[in-house]
Amino acid sequence: MWDIEVEEDHSYVAQGFVNHNSSSKPNMQNIPLYAARRTKEGADGKEIVIHPGYNVKKLFVPSKPGNIIVNVDIKGAEIRVYTAYAHDEAMIDSLNKGIDTHSWVTSMVYKDKLTYDQIQAGKETDPTIKKWRTNCKKVFFSTLYGGSEYKIRQLINSTLKYARDLQQSIYTSLPKMRAYVDDVARQVRNRRMLKTYFGRCRRFRLAHVTSEMMAEAIREGTNFLIQSTSSDLVLSQLCEIDEHIHELDAELLITVHDSLTFEMPDNNVSLLFPFLDHWITQRVKERFPWLPVDFLYDVEIGPSYGELKPLKRPKKEATC
Repeated sequence: MWDIEVEEDHSYVAQGFVNHNSSSKPNMQNIPLYAARRTKEGADGKEIVIHPGYNVKKLFVPSKPGNIIVNVDIKGAEIRVYTAYAHDEAMIDSLNKGIDTHSWVTSMVYKDKLTYDQIQAGKETDPTIKKWRTNCKKVFFSTLYGGSEYKIRQLINSTLKYARDLQQSIYTSLPKMRAYVDDVARQVRNRRMLKTYFGRCRRFRLAHVTSEMMAEAIREGTNFLIQSTSSDLVLSQLCEIDEHIHELDAELLITVHDSLTFEMPDNNVSLLFPFLDHWITQRVKERFPWLPVDFLYDVEIGPSYGELKPLKRPKKEATC
């Protein structure tokens, strides 16, 4: 889409402007929100912004006058897919009630200290609550991605004992998560193969060679079922949306992980929620009944890719 030549300038590489692991020609998939942003850690441990950086994503604008950029992001796609494999009734219930997953998990880990409502109220303002919730979130996802306790220690910058204890607390609070991880390990050891709901297979033919290779296979397998299934769900609906996006007079631009980005006329915004409700939430429910929770989404709109703001769902009018 964009053909941008990048000079080999190590100062840009150091600041995260160029990511050679994914592309040497930046595009909408790997452009950071802020380029050349510089920070340092203060004496109190808080971040000090030396330079705010440049909002590079503002460069991506609609191709036609009167159009806006729309970004649709699936809400907690991996967590929703996890419930299909783990059959975690408590997690299913929390998602169906619209409860914040990470505040809920944190409230169970620290149930002797804080309630869910207290965590929700202080998750952005109270440094201790924010840190506890962030650590629980990192451990939760790292476990689903097959991360070891050593990886978790690095993620939350803690001792190995603290990382191990926190993961164990989450396992205790969510026994179905531990059962899921153990079931994946059992399948890798016994069958050396895993299969997703979409029929994709991942084989681990050499897992038995050494204990290290077996441990690596189990970590990869734990990640594979959820990430592969989540990706297939998003891509399946991307294909359906692509066939019907003309109903919004819109044009798809890109998909990034669990999100879809397109441009459309500003005066068609009122059609967005009915369109997305059908082609994401309703169609996933019809096509993939094995998913026990709704496939929900958030929407952002703006004059450019770097100026997106949340779009609130209109309130239903009262009926007589």
